[in-house]
Amino acid sequence: MLKRIHNQRDFLAGAMFTGIGLISLYETSGLQFGTLSNIGPGFFPFILALVSVAFGGAIVIRSLASAERSEPLSISWRAMTIAVAAILFGVLIDPLGFIPALIALIVISSFADPSLTWIDTIKLVVGLSVGSVIVFVYLLKQPIELFGPFLTAF
Repeated sequence: MLKRIHNQRDFLAGAMFTGIGLISLYETSGLQFGTLSNIGPGFFPFILALVSVAFGGAIVIRSLASAERSEPLSISWRAMTIAVAAILFGVLIDPLGFIPALIALIVISSFADPSLTWIDTIKLVVGLSVGSVIVFVYLLKQPIELFGPFLTAF
């Protein structure tokens, strides 16, 4: 099937937007939609999800109808490293807390830059952790647990 897709990059991007939009439509289906004069909490997410599905579908159709061929799709392992680190941060922040999740984010993200040494990574961990705690916890007064229930149970 991928041989008929002339622009693989656009096809996958459109499929991603369509998929995110469909998941958003499903997840927000239980919210009240409201009316135009009295907008409910589900109105804006529903509209954004519809726009995402529409744009994603248009991009997929355009990639199938395109006459020009694009170069073969390649995946950047550096970009994937950053994406995995960000997803892992979101997964770890609840059970471990802000500081351990941030340390994991920085250490895993540092693998994307081969010129960084372990000393550089440690400097980044210390500087970004201290700076993030100062900004988010003390200055912005966000209710963030520095160490989560998994670590405080021991």
